[in-house]
Amino acid sequence: MSDAKSPDTGTGDENKWPFSERKKKLFEDYFGLLAGNAQQSTINTRKSNLRTFFAWVEEKGIELEEFQGYHMTRYASDLQNRGFADPSIGACVDAVAIWYVWLVEENPDFEIETNPLEGWSLGDHSFLKIDPNTAKQTVILRDRGDTDDAIIALPKADVEKIIAHPGSPSLLKELIIRLYWETGVRGVELANIKQRDIDR
Repeated sequence: MSDAKSPDTGTGDENKWPFSERKKKLFEDYFGLLAGNAQQSTINTRKSNLRTFFAWVEEKGIELEEFQGYHMTRYASDLQNRGFADPSIGACVDAVAIWYVWLVEENPDFEIETNPLEGWSLGDHSFLKIDPNTAKQTVILRDRGDTDDAIIALPKADVEKIIAHPGSPSLLKELIIRLYWETGVRGVELANIKQRDIDR
């Protein structure tokens, strides 16, 4: 490893960069671009998700140029086996997919011409039984042993009907409904969200 300062990974261990110098440069270039275009909390989450991905490809001996859709399926399955919640798996997969778009479209040093994840979707792999829109509380209740009939959670179709007619002020109520359903946030957490907490 060079004497260059390790990239700020957002995880508190910036002096420990366990991956190759090449990955370090790609990581720094990508997050240098994002620095002025995203909230710091989003950047930190993506950094953490990409570090998880880097660790996984290194563990499996997969080069970044070799990564394909079937690798992403294995990655999602491994995250599930490690106990990641469905929304977390969705966030990890999304971070990798977005990163590959940047690698192919914006990074001339990367040695592939087409995005290996183009057309790949978590929703196309129902055998994984991963629903990134499943509220975290529902997952926790299921893990605790509650049966689905004991869990009060609306299906997406019902939520969409409510969103179609949220009442007035409609934008605010739609946002509240979406936040409740998509994140599993508790009422007290929702009440404490500040404008600065929201990515633009």
